[in-house]
Amino acid sequence: MAWSSVIEPALRDTAGVGPQTRIELQKLDRFVDFLLHDFTSHPLPSTFIHLGTDQFHLHDPLSFASFVVAHRAERLVQGVELGASALDCLEHGSLQLAAGAARMLLEISFVTVDGHAKLLDAWRPVHGSPEAVLEVAGATDTPLWAELWQARLGNHLYDELAGTARRDRVSRGNVEFAKNLDYMYAMLCEVVHPNAESQGAYWRAAPPLRDGRPRLSLEPTGSQSPVKLHIANAVHLAYQILVPYCRDLWWVAAETAMAAGFPRDDETISLGVPLPGRADESCCCGSGTVARSCDHPEPVLPISETEPARGDA
Repeated sequence: MAWSSVIEPALRDTAGVGPQTRIELQKLDRFVDFLLHDFTSHPLPSTFIHLGTDQFHLHDPLSFASFVVAHRAERLVQGVELGASALDCLEHGSLQLAAGAARMLLEISFVTVDGHAKLLDAWRPVHGSPEAVLEVAGATDTPLWAELWQARLGNHLYDELAGTARRDRVSRGNVEFAKNLDYMYAMLCEVVHPNAESQGAYWRAAPPLRDGRPRLSLEPTGSQSPVKLHIANAVHLAYQILVPYCRDLWWVAAETAMAAGFPRDDETISLGVPLPGRADESCCCGSGTVARSCDHPEPVLPISETEPARGDA
């Protein structure tokens, strides 16, 4: 069953949403499908090469590919786990839990925007050249390593990734979208914190008193809080950012594997690293082209819409 058919009634029962309000959830459905497809299309690593306590304890392309595949797996697991939690709690009226999961997922996507752009900037110059790929994948003092490491560590350790600067990069100069994004994020924070907004997530409108004064009914699983819309939008936006990132991580790992000619042995398989196929087999990069003629084309976005999602449901 599609999430849209489950979530739409919950969003319809929201303060300020009337019977004529248009609620579009088809894009969310598509990105859920894309994320699940990417989650199952390539093996997740059961182990990966440990990096130690410092940033750069790596010396070979296998270590690089192992790290990239592990990072991809972490983002996919986070996306599936947090997104499913947010939508399931939204369906059943647990809005504080849903807002918490959606906020965490959104913050992960904020970090990913920085890491994704810098990953592509570093990889495109070497794409298509096995020698250049091996040189970058075997070096630990490159901007690519630094950006991958920072993207994996998180956002609270780096000044350049903190505060509204992250959200500004997500909005890409769209002033109206930036305003909606800031409000969305603020609402998720408010509902998670123990204040009036979080308490408001337990009430809904009740029939007025005889003298016309409005009143509220305590219905923890039947709240009409507007945060419902922000939860759904946050999951959609996060998936719109995470899916292309995870696809590009696999692309980078697969091109490294092809350049390095990783062996088909049990240890390599356990790392989840793409294994080069024979010349007449489909390339491990996932392009569908046979290995002998594949140039590892950069993955296309899941849908043609590359503009940020709108702030309304």
